[in-house]
Amino acid sequence: MTIDPQLHPAPSYREAGLVAARSKGARVSVAVAASLTLLKASVAVLTGSLALVASALDSLLDLFASSVNWFAIRTAEAPPDKEHPFGHGKAEYLGGLVQALVISASGLYVFVEAAARINAPHPIENTGAGVVMMAVGVASSAWLVRFLRKVARATDSPALRADSVNYLTDVYTNAGALAALAMVNLSGSTLPDTLAAFLISALVIYSGFDVLRESIRGLMDTQLPDSEIEVVAATLLAHGKVVGFHDLRARRSGADKFVQVHVEMDGSMSFDSAHAVAEELTASLEQALGKAFVTVHADPVAVDERGHVVDRPELEPPLIGSGG
Repeated sequence: MTIDPQLHPAPSYREAGLVAARSKGARVSVAVAASLTLLKASVAVLTGSLALVASALDSLLDLFASSVNWFAIRTAEAPPDKEHPFGHGKAEYLGGLVQALVISASGLYVFVEAAARINAPHPIENTGAGVVMMAVGVASSAWLVRFLRKVARATDSPALRADSVNYLTDVYTNAGALAALAMVNLSGSTLPDTLAAFLISALVIYSGFDVLRESIRGLMDTQLPDSEIEVVAATLLAHGKVVGFHDLRARRSGADKFVQVHVEMDGSMSFDSAHAVAEELTASLEQALGKAFVTVHADPVAVDERGHVVDRPELEPPLIGSGG
């Protein structure tokens, strides 16, 4: 019998509102990145500030990374198909890898440029106008971070979460460049600009490695956080027909979560009753976790009149350690 995976999509693919929200978040990110790149490049040319060059370069790479992110999110939103029966959620982590490499590379470039300016200072001009324009940049980046965090929480999107981290770095780089320009304007020395460039580069590199770490964790099928594992356990044990569980496996793929668990029930129950309980548990876990693939396997055990397990059938050893 041939089964078309698209006939049985994950819950998240039925939620058109979440899909639209993720796409909107990615589009807004691209638009703001493009605007900030033009703003900072103009100010950098006007003033000759290395801190602003660093910030403009960061925004240019943000634009590239956000564009890749948008593509990754669109790919991840595609429903399961014959070649990808578990969906395309990991495309979001691939987008995060690209972001991490781009962010880190930009930080290294700025660090090298700052080191060169220690021995060869560059004059900085029009600092007053630069201060005003960079204040606009700080406000824009801060608004975008707040917007992306809100959408990332609502849609549980790793890619948008990584994007918000990226633009939080942008807030700091903009603020650093703004402070450097103000100090240059007051002191007449270019040293604050160079020092700000060093600080900005270090922060950018750190943020790049942070995004890289989170992306690798996602690609390696890391278990769900303990808080969500506790939700799974509590949901299972809250059901009156469940006397225990084992072999719980839970992971994330993009915005989707996958849970597999063996649930112990009274072996005297009929097949229909055990199946009904498994369906109830599946629905409860999907509701508790959101956007989840859940597989519940019913294991029969012998229980006494108080509902305590008195005998478990011999089972084949599991591939991983039991829990629960």
